Amino acid sequence: PMLNTREFAVERFEKSIAPWQAKDNQKLVLAIVEKTSNRVIGELMFKYASKACGLIEIGYCLNTASQGKGFAFEAVKALIHYAFEHQNVHKISARVDVRNNTSNKLLEKLGMRREGVLIEHAKLSDGWCDMYSWGLLAKEFN
Repeated sequence: PMLNTREFAVERFEKSIAPWQAKDNQKLVLAIVEKTSNRVIGELMFKYASKACGLIEIGYCLNTASQGKGFAFEAVKALIHYAFEHQNVHKISARVDVRNNTSNKLLEKLGMRREGVLIEHAKLSDGWCDMYSWGLLAKEFN
């Protein structure tokens, strides 16, 4: 499906509507809501890669009109804070297309460290892409 369409959003929502039980690899998807308009402008994703080890993965997506306005920074910063302060997380990781300069700069601004390159790690509509792997340890969190 095409990203940033209503159909895509509905499909993603329906896949994630089951109650979250914090099981390994079960995604918790949260809406990003713009305060003044009360409109949903994107989503945050949180999942345990290993709950026993305190390893989580995060992700995010914003509609095009809301990008570049600080919403992703605010939302992801709050998610990182929540994970470290309330979920006993040891490490947060994220993966981003190497071509997505904006998102990669955002994670760096949030204090995450680029840990490596995953070659042809995701298949997107335009073919296979390399992904940067990002990480942040609880002991590094401010």
